[in-house]
Amino acid sequence: MHAAAHASSAAYDQGLKLSSQGRHLEAISCFEKALAERPDDIRTLFALGNTARALGLAQPAAEFFRKVLTQDPERLEALVNLANLL
Repeated sequence: MHAAAHASSAAYDQGLKLSSQGRHLEAISCFEKALAERPDDIRTLFALGNTARALGLAQPAAEFFRKVLTQDPERLEALVNLANLL
């Protein structure tokens, strides 16, 4: 595995763990680190959308879900989450 992809994956995994513990601000920091390594990673964009939504940050959450849908218009979860924010 490429070093950047491994770092991105580790940051993503840590973000998921923190988010599941309700530590959303820390999770966002991890997801942003992962996104810096892989800016178009759909799973990280989706996780950022969900975490922003959990924090009540509707506008940023909507933007993350839109980015997911730009890459994968069939991603139903992102479409539903975006619709719920509007």
